[in-house]
Amino acid sequence: MPTIQRRTCDVTVIIPAWGVHADRHLATAIASVVRQDPRPRLVVVDNANERPLVAVDADIVRLGRRVSVGASRNAGLHAVDTRYVMFWDADDEMLPGTIAALLEVMDPRDVVAGVARILEEDLSDHGWPRTRFNWLARRPRVWAAVHAVTGMFPTTGAVMIRSDALRDADGFPDLDCGDDWALGVSLAVRGRGAFTPHA
Repeated sequence: MPTIQRRTCDVTVIIPAWGVHADRHLATAIASVVRQDPRPRLVVVDNANERPLVAVDADIVRLGRRVSVGASRNAGLHAVDTRYVMFWDADDEMLPGTIAALLEVMDPRDVVAGVARILEEDLSDHGWPRTRFNWLARRPRVWAAVHAVTGMFPTTGAVMIRSDALRDADGFPDLDCGDDWALGVSLAVRGRGAFTPHA
């Protein structure tokens, strides 16, 4: 039987993993990423897991000691050579068509982050991005100011980020909590966001 070749794209998806998430959920997260069309490059960051991670269809970055969530994401960023990057959690599943939908909104040069809807397990809306995201994103200064006060969009999960803007922002802060919001503020002052209703 012939093998079906999927298109590849200029996107890297980074999944940091350790502990219970690596043991229970990582295989499902990886499968959901590699079945995307177009198919992104996948990098799994082994954040000093108790047993070394083995990931089929992914490059592995192994850390010698456990680091913060932000630092583990940045370790993956060092391996990125693509125009766009996404940070996926090991216990999340990427729905079909996500990469393609996000690439469609990333085209303009001033877009630093393309954001899709996020669903819970029961398929209800997660609440991020916030309902006013699309309206505010068309007003860059207001968007940046509002995001500095309250998070309007995620920087992990269903969001595609321009790699050069992420590096310019110095990546994620070395934190276990709040690293995503702090990066979002840095990105919001560097350009505008774009929204796709794709879940």
